[in-house]
Amino acid sequence: LEEISVENLTDATISILVVDNDANMSAKAITEDAKAISKYAVTYLFQPIKGLSTVRNTALEFAKNDDFIVFIDDDEQVVTQWLEELITTARAHKAAFVIGPVRPTFPKFFIDSGLYSREEHQNGEAIYGGNSGNALIDINFIKEKSIYFKETFNCSGGEDTFYFLEIIENGGKGVFALNA
Repeated sequence: LEEISVENLTDATISILVVDNDANMSAKAITEDAKAISKYAVTYLFQPIKGLSTVRNTALEFAKNDDFIVFIDDDEQVVTQWLEELITTARAHKAAFVIGPVRPTFPKFFIDSGLYSREEHQNGEAIYGGNSGNALIDINFIKEKSIYFKETFNCSGGEDTFYFLEIIENGGKGVFALNA
């Protein structure tokens, strides 16, 4: 949380949402600790139904009155300008979604193996799909088009691939934010 900076976005109101679907509510204590140190509002929601689609839809519903929602996985680290880069890129390109890089922090031999790699693009380059590990979504676009994560993917994965393809099929534009 200390890494998040939006110094150049004076018109942005930032809040942090943690949606926990672990039956033991394992993120609750960490979220409470985060509230104490964060300069942003931090909210914890428990979602008892298993599955990433359900968790992400819970977050979308919570953010329904916001301009954007940003998803970051709980095992990822962000760079200082991360959030600012996503928002600035979305605004500059009038994008329905923006995807940033997800770079592994595994040991070098594992990275060199090529087993885990994700395609990166030029900053602002149009993309035609994505994953939700580092993603910004325009809430107004998805509300207008009624696009939500399909809960049939809760147990299989692939929900984010299908989701971003559905945005594209509904006329949304996706772009890559290389520095996010």
